Amino acid sequence: MGYQDRPYFNESPWGERQPPKFSDLSMVTRLIVITVIVYLLDLFTATSKGGNWLGNALALHADWWKRPWEVYQLLTYGFVHSPLNSKVGVAHILFNMFTLYFLGRPLEARYGSREFLRIYLLGIIVAGLVWSLIRLPLENPGIVIGASGGVSTILALFVLNYPHERVLLFGVIPAPAWVIGVLALVSDIGNALSTSSTIAGEAHLAGVGFGALYFFRRWNFQKWDWSGWFARRNHLRVHQPQDDYQTLQEQVDVILEKISREGEASLSRKERKKLEQLSQEIRSRKQQPW
Repeated sequence: MGYQDRPYFNESPWGERQPPKFSDLSMVTRLIVITVIVYLLDLFTATSKGGNWLGNALALHADWWKRPWEVYQLLTYGFVHSPLNSKVGVAHILFNMFTLYFLGRPLEARYGSREFLRIYLLGIIVAGLVWSLIRLPLENPGIVIGASGGVSTILALFVLNYPHERVLLFGVIPAPAWVIGVLALVSDIGNALSTSSTIAGEAHLAGVGFGALYFFRRWNFQKWDWSGWFARRNHLRVHQPQDDYQTLQEQVDVILEKISREGEASLSRKERKKLEQLSQEIRSRKQQPW
């Protein structure tokens, strides 16, 4: 018997269970995995002039508007963090992912995975956009990296939803969520007003503001009808295929009811032609995937 025929060589390390798929993970976990992968890839893109090529390409440059094709930076900067050889080092990504993991999971359970993803990504974009506008007049506007804009949105939403929930301050001291929120807000204001701070307090505050607006305005991006907004501006009506199909069936039912009540001979030539047209339309629609 060869070694490959022995039972223990054919047993899966997961036993009868299949290894988890990426799509089976929670949205919070998927975001963390993607962020960590980007961080690790960035470690291998160091340049001879210092810095990392990948991180610089994905970072948000305040003057991105001069190069419209770099608008993607409003989102990608949220997946880049300080490299190992920087003063902040690995603490930057660890703090953001730690906060996202522990505060994001209850919110994902509350809002749903897709809505949580929308909130987080839009928080990053809004924070980056506000930061860019504030830095615009400066002679050296600089660049910004990090998920703090989106994480600040999640922090604000968590505090507003669960103000008295006990969380660990600095991972050690238990305190109500509202206390953590107040301390974070004071710190962000201080960083935004400081001329020497290397922390983008403006982006943090923008993320907090976006989270507060979402909470108090009771937004739900899943229910927003974006196509309807454009249609109203153009005085057009957006037709849904399902609605049209329902209308056709109702028209057929009216004619069939008349046949049942008065007989087929009672149909006029126009009604017979209409019934034939409706029947053909319904058959063709049934053959089309929705």
